[in-house]
Amino acid sequence: MKMINNSIKKNILLILFFTSIGFSQSPIDNELRNITGFIFHQNKPLSNVNITLSSNQKTGTTSNNKGFFSIKAKVGEILVFNYLGFKTVKIYIEDVTSVLNITMKIDNNMLDGISINTKKRKKGTTTSIKQREENLNTVLKLGRLNINTRSSGFGIKYINGNKLNESSFSLARAIRGLAPGLEVKGKPFQEVVYLRQSNFFRARKSVLWDVDGAITNTTPNLAVSQIKHIVILSSLGATNAYGADGAGGVIIISTNSDARINNTTKSNRSNYENNKIYNGKAIPYKDIKTGKPNYLKVYNNISNLDTALAKYANQYLNNSYKSNFHFNIFNEFKEKYSNKKLLLKVLADFEKEAASNVIDLKSIAYKYQELKEFEKAIRLYRKIANLRPNHAQSYRDLANAYLEVNDYKNAWKIYKFYLEKGYTIEENDIGEIIESEMIKTYINRKKDSTFKEIFKSNDFTKIMKSDVRLVFEWNTSEAEFILEFVNYKNQSYKVENSLDANNDLIIDQKQKGYTSKEFMIEKLDKTPYLVNIIYLGNKQYKPTILKMTTYYNWGKNNQSKEIEVFELKVKNMKIQLKKIDF
Repeated sequence: MKMINNSIKKNILLILFFTSIGFSQSPIDNELRNITGFIFHQNKPLSNVNITLSSNQKTGTTSNNKGFFSIKAKVGEILVFNYLGFKTVKIYIEDVTSVLNITMKIDNNMLDGISINTKKRKKGTTTSIKQREENLNTVLKLGRLNINTRSSGFGIKYINGNKLNESSFSLARAIRGLAPGLEVKGKPFQEVVYLRQSNFFRARKSVLWDVDGAITNTTPNLAVSQIKHIVILSSLGATNAYGADGAGGVIIISTNSDARINNTTKSNRSNYENNKIYNGKAIPYKDIKTGKPNYLKVYNNISNLDTALAKYANQYLNNSYKSNFHFNIFNEFKEKYSNKKLLLKVLADFEKEAASNVIDLKSIAYKYQELKEFEKAIRLYRKIANLRPNHAQSYRDLANAYLEVNDYKNAWKIYKFYLEKGYTIEENDIGEIIESEMIKTYINRKKDSTFKEIFKSNDFTKIMKSDVRLVFEWNTSEAEFILEFVNYKNQSYKVENSLDANNDLIIDQKQKGYTSKEFMIEKLDKTPYLVNIIYLGNKQYKPTILKMTTYYNWGKNNQSKEIEVFELKVKNMKIQLKKIDF
């Protein structure tokens, strides 16, 4: 009985503590929300798109001739956007969802899947179970596509590996002549394969190879007997899944065993290293220029701080409702006057305007952290935690804000409460971040009398082996982007956070409530490490606010950090966020 009473007492104290710092149990939002937006394909409106609820396919609507749609849905439901020949889009409805501008993309795999089911049987014939199984097995997942092995579509050629001439002394020679336009040049085992002719505007580009999922520009040195399936993609539509890297065509190879690890020589394995070389085409963030709204032009001839503040006060009444007004003013004042008191005044006004808008409150908190106003950031993260007590990000952000002021005791209590509430440290983006920060907190403070808990982790070396830790956070779960990391060998590594690349990931982020990613750089070299981004949009009319925290000597006694906040407005342009020096 004593153990039960102590447990009850402990839970009551925890509930009182978290109520005081901002975590309260908010009622579940069961009210219908009106969701509106436009649907596009290649910047043109897409009409007659079916929009339904995953929970009730009979409830739905369609987009009109301008691509506009309007539908009512509850928080937690999933909107499904369907249009024949296009990839299905699924959007999880959140407490802040109101505007969704959707871009749909053609599904290059659909025709292959349809061809199986459209063949007519002759009257009076039957199909055996074995035949039906064979029919189902004609569609295989090869590379990034579903390929119908019984019928090749336009620009897609399938070859079974047992059809190849095993006496051919190289793979490139074995496939010569198997597809229109396929040309092999070079000496044996040094061949280069081409599928497309050059034109006036572009130099000729060799094919991209996909071997058991490994991407390379180098012709693989494989024995013909190892080949199980070959798919030759020559049309632009067929190579769409491989992006710009597949502009010269793509050849997909599936081997009988994993050729990358199957007793190959060192020189052979080198074919499957990261051969994506950075082309150097990224514009530094500070050099991105966008047009200034008219209300900023008046500051061109104002050098006095008091005059600027008075002008801002007059503008506030007529402009505060405009998209990104406060941050446009903030950036103008930061660049022109560099006065912290003035900047804090703008952020304080934005706080009042934001009220309970979590997206805006997060972006303001990011700016406070950039200005090293950590106590102000804690106050906002408490408010966000009260508005979103069931979001994993709420716990991490508040705990991290306490760590920034060395309040380890309260940070540790939040981590504990996160686990006591039933959440687990999953193998996802937010789980990795929480684990890293819990490990660091525990190691640094385990001798403290307040740290009596036994903390178990399988990765205590995680924080000791990295020169740099990068944490990216963004204010809206609708944000889509591609992060690119370029190492000292000038090799490019990309991570895409988008519906098109991984619809399930975006839904998981929304359901569990997290908008952050962590990356570790184990060892820096004398050559700078580059961090780039391609912004893809956020389905709304506001820019996305991205916070990047760079930790140097992560977890060590000499750790330092740098917080930078970026406003992402320009889409589909590669932007250099940071150059990390040795």
